[in-house]
Amino acid sequence: MGANDGMLHVFTNDDATIGGTSYSAGQEIFAFIPSDLLPELQEIGDATTHSFFVDGPVSLFRSTAEHTSGYTYKTLVFGERRGGRAYWALDITQPDPDTWTVKWHIKGGSPYLSGTTGFEELGYSWSRPFFAELQIDSSTIKDVAVFAGGYDPLEDAYPEPFEDLDENGIWYDADADGEYDSGDEVFSATAGGTEGYDYYNPGKDNMGRGIFVVDLSDGSLLFKATYGATEVATGIDQKYDAMTYCFPSDMAVIPFSPTEIVMYAPDVYGQIWKIRYNYFADPTSAYDASDSTRWTVKRIFTTNPGSNLATGDPDGFKDTVSPPALTASDAGRKVFYPPDVNYFGNDWSILPVLYFGTGDRAHPRYAMTSNRFYLVTDDDTLADETDLLNLTCNELDVDADVNGDGFLDSDDGILQSDLYEILESGNYYCRGLYRILDEQGDCEDDALDHTGESSLSQPTIYFKNVYFTTYQPVFDDPCNPMGNAFIYALDHSFYTSVFNYDQSNDTESGEVRTITDTYRMMTGSSIPSGVKVITRGDKAAGVLSAGGAVAGAGEEGSTTIPGPPGGITPLMWWTD
Repeated sequence: MGANDGMLHVFTNDDATIGGTSYSAGQEIFAFIPSDLLPELQEIGDATTHSFFVDGPVSLFRSTAEHTSGYTYKTLVFGERRGGRAYWALDITQPDPDTWTVKWHIKGGSPYLSGTTGFEELGYSWSRPFFAELQIDSSTIKDVAVFAGGYDPLEDAYPEPFEDLDENGIWYDADADGEYDSGDEVFSATAGGTEGYDYYNPGKDNMGRGIFVVDLSDGSLLFKATYGATEVATGIDQKYDAMTYCFPSDMAVIPFSPTEIVMYAPDVYGQIWKIRYNYFADPTSAYDASDSTRWTVKRIFTTNPGSNLATGDPDGFKDTVSPPALTASDAGRKVFYPPDVNYFGNDWSILPVLYFGTGDRAHPRYAMTSNRFYLVTDDDTLADETDLLNLTCNELDVDADVNGDGFLDSDDGILQSDLYEILESGNYYCRGLYRILDEQGDCEDDALDHTGESSLSQPTIYFKNVYFTTYQPVFDDPCNPMGNAFIYALDHSFYTSVFNYDQSNDTESGEVRTITDTYRMMTGSSIPSGVKVITRGDKAAGVLSAGGAVAGAGEEGSTTIPGPPGGITPLMWWTD
C-alpha cells in the first residue's frame, strides 16, 4: 500500500521467514521511496500544508513465465496520484525483498524537465494500471499495462472556488447574470476562464489528455492516443482534437484475447472514448506502421450538455417536429470512475451496454451541478442525452405513478407501454436511459431532497442487476457533519427496483414498488465505496464501505443479493 509519508509499504499476510529473517503476520518487510518524491519529504514537517506522495492505486501482475529461481515473474505497478506525474514498476519476483529492483519508471512532462520521451501528456497518475496480452506479430505476444492520462490539477479550480456564506454548496448569484455583483458570494476567478463565474472549464486542460499502453517488461510505449489540433487516426501515435480534457478515471478493459482488446475511458467531462485493438484488421503491416488500422479510437457518448426531455415522456422522445434538445446551461458534469460493461447487451439490446455515473470527486461538497446515472449502448457512433430516455422517476416499475397525477390507473399502463415500445421495438433510435439524481425528489413517489447527490464510485453489474452508490453532502445539520450515502440496486435493462428497499410504503395486500424502493439511504456517512460482490457456493453477497463501516447492499442492510441458480463455478482456460 502507498502512503503519504512518501513510501510504498509492503507487509506480510502471515508468519513467514524471508531472507533468513522471521516476520510476524502484518509486519512490514519493505518500503520504497520513489526518487522523484525524495526531495519532497521535507514538506511532511510543514503543519500548514498537506502534501501528497505515494497516493495511487497498486496493481500486481503475475506472469505465466518462470524465473530461473523457480518463481514466476511478478511485477508491482503503481502511480502516485496527487503525489506526482509518474508510474513505477518493481520486480518482486522472489519473496526476499533484498532481491527486488526497479523494473522501469516513466514520468510525465517535457523531457527537458526530466519527463520521459513520449509521455509528455501524462498527468497526475490517478488511473489504475490494467494488464493484458497484446499480439504484435505472428510470433510475438507482449504483456502490457494500460492506463489513462491522469488528472490535471487545473480542474481543482472548476467550479471556481467561492465563499459559501449560506452553506448550500451553490454559488449565490443575486441577479443570476453570472457576473460578480454586490450581494453575490465572492469567488476566485481562474486564469483561462470567462469574465463571469465558471461552473466548468470553458477551454481545455494542459495535461492528462490521453490513453497509454506500455510494454510491461521495460515500460516502453506501444500505443497512445492524445490531444492534437490535427487529427491522426491511424498508427500507434494517434491525435484527436476532441480529446481536450484529462482522464483521471480508471479504464474499463476487456481483453478478449491477445488479438482483440476493447477499452472504455471517460475523460473528466464525461466524454466516453472507446479504444479497440484488432490484430486481424491489419495483420500483414508492421506493428509501428503509421498507417496501421489495428488501433481504432472513437467517442461514443458525451454527458454535457444535458437534454430538456421530461422524465417518463415517450411522446417527447418520439417527436420529430420538436425533438429533445440539448440545454447549454445544463453542463459541467464530471466523471472520475469507469463504466461497468455488459458487452453482449441486455433485455432490449444486443449491443454493449455501459453503466456509469457523474460526480465531481475533487469537489464532493459542491451542489451546483445536476448529476446523472446512465445506461448507454455502444453502436460505434457518437450519442448524447437527446438519444436517451429520461426515466428519473422509475416509470417502468410495477407501481409507478408514471404521469404523476397521484393515481395508479390505466393511463399509467398506457404510458409504460409507450416507453417499452421505444426500447424494445427497434423503431426508434434509443441509445439508453438516464436518471437525474438531484431531481428524484420532484417525483410523485419520492419526497426526499436529493440536492447535491453525485456518483463517486464505479458501478457493479451482477446477475442482470446494476449496483451503485452515491453521496449527498449535508450543510446545515450539525448532527450529520459528513453527509448521506445511498446504495442503489436497479434492473440492468429497465431501471426498475431489485429490492423492496422502502417497506414503509407497503400495504396490507403486499409490497409496493416505486422509486423509493430503488435505493437505501445511510445518514452520517463519508463518501461510500462501490459495491463489491463476493460469491461462495450458491450464495452471493454485496458489500460496500460507508461511514467507516461495512454495509450490505441487500434489503434492510443485509448482504444477500440475487445470484444465478446453483451459484458460480470458477473456470480457467487458455485460448490462442
